[in-house]
Amino acid sequence: MNTFLHSQNPNIKPLEFIEKVLSFCDTGNALDLGAGTGRNAIFLAKKGFKVVALDLSGQSVDELTQYSAREGLSLKTFVYNLATNTPDFSNYNIILFTFILHYISKERGEELIATAQKQANTGTIHALAVITTEGDFFAKETQKKNFYLEPGNLAKKYEKEGWTVLSSFEENRAMAIKNADGTQMKNLVSFLIARK
Repeated sequence: MNTFLHSQNPNIKPLEFIEKVLSFCDTGNALDLGAGTGRNAIFLAKKGFKVVALDLSGQSVDELTQYSAREGLSLKTFVYNLATNTPDFSNYNIILFTFILHYISKERGEELIATAQKQANTGTIHALAVITTEGDFFAKETQKKNFYLEPGNLAKKYEKEGWTVLSSFEENRAMAIKNADGTQMKNLVSFLIARK
């Protein structure tokens, strides 16, 4: 059985760029799609946000629920399949799509982003970390049917819908899995914070 990340290290940090979100919005309701171990959700909850964290893994959700209850955080968790379900995005002023879209089809990923953009209220912040088509991780995909973006296209996807890009950059990141030779997979990742 996996030991929950926060049980081992209660000071675990969120993704670096999520800390930048506080420069643009410091209160409200946040939705974390594909929350996993909850490092981003917990960070925002500890900063006073009311957070809803969704993940497909029942174990991750259970462990995050227990941690949240122990710490007295305003954090609700749900087992949720983004491949077949669409949340009501209009209830949130911060929405996180971090390292989740490559688990679903390209069409479904496009649909989720478009729906989240359409339902957003003025001032809503979207924070995304999206794996691109450049790197080891993408190269291992044999069918190439899931959601990956060409480098440089994430910011354009928001600008063409009239959103203000607050932060946008790309960097090579180590992935959670290894190549056949045992070396760490790397891939170019697009990061974006945008405001409607």
